[in-house]
Amino acid sequence: MKYLKTWCLVVLIGASSCGAKHEIITDSGKKYEVKGNTFYHQGKEVTDKISAEEKDHIVTKLNKKLETEAEVASQQRALKEARIRAEKVQKEARKAEKQAKALDKKLKAEAKARKNYIKAKNNLDTAQKKYNRLRKKGDLSPNEEAKWTKRLNKLSNQMKKADKALNKL
Repeated sequence: MKYLKTWCLVVLIGASSCGAKHEIITDSGKKYEVKGNTFYHQGKEVTDKISAEEKDHIVTKLNKKLETEAEVASQQRALKEARIRAEKVQKEARKAEKQAKALDKKLKAEAKARKNYIKAKNNLDTAQKKYNRLRKKGDLSPNEEAKWTKRLNKLSNQMKKADKALNKL
């Protein structure tokens, strides 16, 4: 990894020195432009006029600047990649949330269907028991017998509908 960073830095410095212009401000406040191995001050070439020590100082500052820029660019790439990963995670979370809501809705529908089925079954069983008790006692007239038959058919149909709805889910 360290080799890779060093190699990237060397390539960056080499590429930047091949035609790119860099501005460097020295500790003394002088502003130099560096293009390749040529140094300019206020638009004039001063490569031969400055000392080797000053050149080394400028090159060192330039290398530090380029290294910092490369590090910033690397951090920006990492930030962009992290942002993309975060967006993917958010998208997956929204998808999971939708699936959870759909499942919750389905479970509620199943619970309601079971409740309706149990209620219809209980109503039918209760009415059937009451009808059988009244019939055994002989307390039902022909008109009441017809009403009870109609009522039991209605409750039976309700139970069939509830059973069908439950089996549908």
